[in-house]
Amino acid sequence: MRNINFVLLYVVLMLPNTLFANISKLSQELLIYNVDVLVLRAKLKSSKLDLDGVRVSKPWSVALTAAHDDSSLASTSSSSFNGSINTVTASIYKDFNWGGHFAFDNNFLGYNSTSLTTNEFNQSFSYSQDLGTNFLGRDDRKEISIAEDVIKVTSINIEKQIEQILFKFYQNYNTCRLSKVLIKLEEEALKRAVKRRRLVARRLKDGLREKVDLYQAQIAELTQEEALKSERIKIKSELAKLSKSLHRLVNIDEISDISLDEFLLTAIPTGDLKNNKTNLALETKIKFIKNSISKVNYTFTPTISFSTQYKTNDLNEKEFEALGGGLVGSSNREIVLGLNLSWPLNFNIQQVAKAKLNVDLNVAMMNKEKTNQSFAQDAQSIKEQIKILDENITLAQKRRRYAKRALGEYNKLYNLGRANLDQVIRAEESLILTERQFARYLFSREQLMSLLVTIYGKLSNYLITL
Repeated sequence: MRNINFVLLYVVLMLPNTLFANISKLSQELLIYNVDVLVLRAKLKSSKLDLDGVRVSKPWSVALTAAHDDSSLASTSSSSFNGSINTVTASIYKDFNWGGHFAFDNNFLGYNSTSLTTNEFNQSFSYSQDLGTNFLGRDDRKEISIAEDVIKVTSINIEKQIEQILFKFYQNYNTCRLSKVLIKLEEEALKRAVKRRRLVARRLKDGLREKVDLYQAQIAELTQEEALKSERIKIKSELAKLSKSLHRLVNIDEISDISLDEFLLTAIPTGDLKNNKTNLALETKIKFIKNSISKVNYTFTPTISFSTQYKTNDLNEKEFEALGGGLVGSSNREIVLGLNLSWPLNFNIQQVAKAKLNVDLNVAMMNKEKTNQSFAQDAQSIKEQIKILDENITLAQKRRRYAKRALGEYNKLYNLGRANLDQVIRAEESLILTERQFARYLFSREQLMSLLVTIYGKLSNYLITL
């Protein structure tokens, strides 16, 4: 006996895993193949590439220009030049994230005329460092941080949209489960109605029942047949919605059953509202606005730039000798140090921008506080509803057991001629209504459970681990 009880307990405890095995599989399939989900993920990938573009926006660059000018124009100007001029400029430069700029320049200039032939070549290394607005690259780093915030907000909003698609899918799936169990209950009720009608027909033939009893039994049978067909219409509609989401035909065998005889009320989920997608998006938006305010604050400081340059050159009638003499390390060199400072006389534009951002920050913080309170109230309300549902489920379970017993007793009394058919049909209807309500309680509970885990931002994990 103990072994039998142990096996029954094991079956009941393992029931949720087998009961929801299909939704776990279908949810993963939805996240992999649904076109709307794929489009959203592609947008997210594109946004992340935009961030990569910001991070690598300061590459090493090469600039090369060359020109040949051969002039024989007539002119009275003393500054006119008749002859050929060759110019070649080659530079390598880069901006750094710490506010520095490096450049390596090479310039060649060749004159050739009847009165003058000379070639000049110079090389120079230069470096400048921003010591003001972009002090040690703080403005560049803040720009990257802002870009990261924008991508994070986009990512959270996309995850929220995917979660909404998954939530709607699960709602449709649960509706299918409800229709499936109602179909099963209506089929059982129809079998009882057919059996009752046949029994009444036999007793009428034997003269033991009135003709009106047969009419009542036929009406009850037709009513059940209509109810069964109505539920079949509903489940076809819901299966079509699931098929549309998965882009393939979903059949009724892929929908798990709701058992009124063996079920387990799983624990009410717990979570942290910090993981709520809306709260996360608002929190990141607040961070974005604060970073934007910091970036504006940098513009109130003067623009200060320190620069240094090392330059060599050579002049020679021969090109190659000019090239060789002008290389770095030549005795012909020049070192330049410079400091540049500029400061606007007013900051009207910056002050307007900062004031607008402060307004946006206050609005975002109020929205976050209001949203957090709203979700906290929703979560508490849902938990209370689930607790009441659990009580109703227990009551419905008992009511179903009594309704079955009552129907059995009325059938016995009717067969003994001590009860009329109206009483039997009312007992039948009471059982049907009880079972329908029982199934709807279980359905409503799971709908509320999914809504609660969505508020906690973990619907995907909840469904996949079921």
